Amino acid sequence: MPLYKVISYLTFPGIVLHETAHLLACWFSGTKVKSVRFFRFDGGGGDVTHLFPNSYIKMFFIALCPLVVNTFLSYLLLSYTFSSLDTIWYLFYLKIWAGFCFALHSLPSIQDANSLLEYSKNLGGLFGILFFIISLPIFIIFWILNHLRGIGIELFWALFVLYISYNQTVFDLIIEYMQSFFVSFF
Repeated sequence: MPLYKVISYLTFPGIVLHETAHLLACWFSGTKVKSVRFFRFDGGGGDVTHLFPNSYIKMFFIALCPLVVNTFLSYLLLSYTFSSLDTIWYLFYLKIWAGFCFALHSLPSIQDANSLLEYSKNLGGLFGILFFIISLPIFIIFWILNHLRGIGIELFWALFVLYISYNQTVFDLIIEYMQSFFVSFF
């Protein structure tokens, strides 16, 4: 059995949450969902097939929702786990495994990137050109991230989320840096 299938089977909660985040984003944005597969047993993850939403912001929200939802829930679960002293050892490790799975599958897929780019191409006119220009760097970042999957970029991301959940000081420094960046930028 190929390694990617084994990893998919062992980390299926992250895949299910990733697809659930897409589904919830579709529902919240009023976008019609055609089909949902939370997990495919061929090892290919899952998918949510939906119609194009009626605005670029909604498409952007649908594409990026798993990054935010999976990372946030992973951080919350792991922070809670590390801050509380569970006396039942298997629950401690079960929560760490679940949080790790959530973070591991939080990065956007190449399908997420393609749908953003395709949406902006279909708009046409001045808005289409503007949104295509906005989408192109995002598409390139998604494309690079997906090509770095071969060296385990999602593993690095999951370990980073695990680390900042464990070491609150690092998380506080990141938030402080982001606040100073946005204050100086705006």
